[in-house]
Amino acid sequence: MKYWDDPPMESIDEVKNLVEFLDKRIEDGRGICWGITLKTAPKKVIGMFTYNDFRKEGNAFIGYILSRKHWGQGLSTEAVGVAVEYGFSQMGVHRIEAHVEPKNIASEKLLLKIGFQKEGILRERTFNKGKYQDMVYFGLLKTDKRYT
Repeated sequence: MKYWDDPPMESIDEVKNLVEFLDKRIEDGRGICWGITLKTAPKKVIGMFTYNDFRKEGNAFIGYILSRKHWGQGLSTEAVGVAVEYGFSQMGVHRIEAHVEPKNIASEKLLLKIGFQKEGILRERTFNKGKYQDMVYFGLLKTDKRYT
């Protein structure tokens, strides 16, 4: 949760509220949320991938998180790569956007590895953990070369 916008959840009610929020986004056609699992343990969710803020012109924003225990194994790269390809081939997305905190080097490397382009920094774009923080923006077009 180090680079996530929200603090870790502390109650079952917070989890229920998140699930309801995600369900509503799916119902409204404004988002999708998938659990990330291991091939060897498909019922155990170790992370999450989301498509958010679908726009009628074919743009979408992504987010992802993975349990620290599974970092450095290429799982996020694989999951994000598959989800990006799905967005382009099945959902009709034209442009996918992502943003990361400047100190989140692993996420930046992941996006660049898949083929995202670094498009700029928005200064003090978010208010997180009691302070304003810059965000690095990335974009990937359907016509861009991808490495998934």
